[in-house]
Amino acid sequence: MARGATAAVRSTETGGPGQVQRVDFTVEGMMCASCAMRVQKALNKQAGVTAAEVNFGTAGVHVDYRPGEVDVDVPRAAADRAGYHLEPITPARDRGD
Repeated sequence: MARGATAAVRSTETGGPGQVQRVDFTVEGMMCASCAMRVQKALNKQAGVTAAEVNFGTAGVHVDYRPGEVDVDVPRAAADRAGYHLEPITPARDRGD
């Protein structure tokens, strides 16, 4: 993640080693709906990512992943390789707002 930034991470499933976490990002570099599809496809190919949903209209992405199988930085690296940049969304309560 960017220095000093923390992603909005929350549990979407409870208990056990298979617990799924969700992290939210904004996507930089998308110019069309095809771009959003490319980002989503790149993210969903990553081992440990259980679901990725990209919204071109809001330039946002939700990534559900299994922390024991993949680090939260893996989706960011996958998007970078596809030519896009994911910036973590920091919840207001974590920013001190």
